[in-house]
Amino acid sequence: MSKQLAHPALVSEGDFIAAQEITALPAPACGAVRRYQLVGLLRCGLCRRRLESCWSHGRPAYRCQHGHSSARPRGTGRTRNLYVREDRMIVILRALLREQNANLEGQPVWTLARHLRDHQLVVSCSEAACAIQSEFPN
Repeated sequence: MSKQLAHPALVSEGDFIAAQEITALPAPACGAVRRYQLVGLLRCGLCRRRLESCWSHGRPAYRCQHGHSSARPRGTGRTRNLYVREDRMIVILRALLREQNANLEGQPVWTLARHLRDHQLVVSCSEAACAIQSEFPN
């Protein structure tokens, strides 16, 4: 991340925020705020896309549809969508960081997320396994 702008902004900050509010998911009916602690840190092991945040059975989760819309019927041979519950992913992330001797035992989730961001790391996920990788592989 650079402190200097790489290029002029395409839109003003106000326009960007307004567009984000228009496209944002609706808030829960109860008025609660949905929080996704690992947003932007999870990648699909198959297509390398970022997993998108979703609310599943009353809890935060992440998914990858591999560039397909759920509105289209799934054709033969198409890979199944990947779904990862956040609570399960946090357990996996703690184990992966422990294997790397990251010295984050007992730390809150936001500290784990900050560690990944600070070191430009992501978690690549598939149905078979997850692994910590460089966000910008060579």
